Amino acid sequence: MEYFKGKSFWLIKSFPCNSRYDIRRTVFNILKRSNVVNQDKDSMILVKPNLNNDIPGILGGTTDLRILFDVLFFLKQNGFKNVIIGDGPNVGMFHSKIDVFCRLGITKIADNFGYEILDFNNADYKEINLLGRRIRVARICLESDFFINLPKIKTHTEALLSICLKNMIGCLVGYDKRKIHLNFFDSRIDFFNRIIELNKILMPDLHIVDGLVIMEGDGPSAGTPRRLGLILGGNNPFVLDSVCSKLIGINPLDVPYLRLAFEKNLIPKDSFKMLFTLKPLINIRVPRIMSRILANVFLRNFFIRLRYKMDFIFSNKVIDYLLVKTKIRQEQFSKKELVVKRIFLKEQNCNNCRLCINSCPLNIDIPNLVFVEDCLKCMYCFISCPHNAISYDGQLGFLENYLTRVTKCIHKKK
Repeated sequence: MEYFKGKSFWLIKSFPCNSRYDIRRTVFNILKRSNVVNQDKDSMILVKPNLNNDIPGILGGTTDLRILFDVLFFLKQNGFKNVIIGDGPNVGMFHSKIDVFCRLGITKIADNFGYEILDFNNADYKEINLLGRRIRVARICLESDFFINLPKIKTHTEALLSICLKNMIGCLVGYDKRKIHLNFFDSRIDFFNRIIELNKILMPDLHIVDGLVIMEGDGPSAGTPRRLGLILGGNNPFVLDSVCSKLIGINPLDVPYLRLAFEKNLIPKDSFKMLFTLKPLINIRVPRIMSRILANVFLRNFFIRLRYKMDFIFSNKVIDYLLVKTKIRQEQFSKKELVVKRIFLKEQNCNNCRLCINSCPLNIDIPNLVFVEDCLKCMYCFISCPHNAISYDGQLGFLENYLTRVTKCIHKKK
């Protein structure tokens, strides 16, 4: 674990960070270093993961439940009573009325801790002026006493990267998320300017970056997962995004919104030396040129509004399949829910590699206990097992859409 400090920033980097012990130790150290421990126990603490879609964190789509669980465990252990887990899943999920919190097991985690869930898409809001556009922001994001941001490292066909800064778009209410994106005649720089301006209004007190399993390629939803085993924590999102970019093999100046941040002097000069000395841990695959071109055209607000007004066409299974295949639509929406009654071990296949234990948010000793009442049914153990030793009674529902990603990437060595 490494610690970096400047006049206006601090940063903790933990790599490799793969076991449940390493993850918890890192998360606790970051939280202890922050000012959250000095807050009044009745303070309103907001924890915002990345819940852009219903792709499990262990497949690179959303914030890993292991990090979220450990943050909540720390807050509960330290006597914080008024904790809210909130985010606004993307417009497609909102439009399709998909409960991402429930699908990913977050509702059950919140219930176990006695904490509240808040979907920002349906939350009380406050209007802000974002470079001439009136945009609704979930009020709690402006009024909480302590704001913890839990972004995921993902590539992005429009912004190139989605980490701390881009994660703030989830604070916008419902269809207003589209207002930060491009209208028909907007220049691409308008999008990046709005990301930066939004982060000058919404300023989380702490960022804990999930780099355990990241997404590369045509993210933020159609990419593929890649194991990395990295956690970063700190107080400056501009520094953190720049460091993440460097660590995954991308020059921060090649990321449009980071280049803009450098030009606006938003990245402190005392971080330059650290950024210069950092060496890449991996070289990530960026979105394909064709995917970026298609995103720049078909993800403009004009086409998004057209899709939603013509649901009777775009919800057709054949049309949906073609849209996903051509990357015009990233998610393949499914109305089928995950229903698992029982998870069990096929002992003849198990070689005690402990991957299932290290993947379990609750740190359940799966080979010995097999099943416990508190199990989230998040299927992290099932997804992570390379030996087909974990089985279940029930149906995988929406998760079936994403399981091909497991054999492609997550079981391969870096």
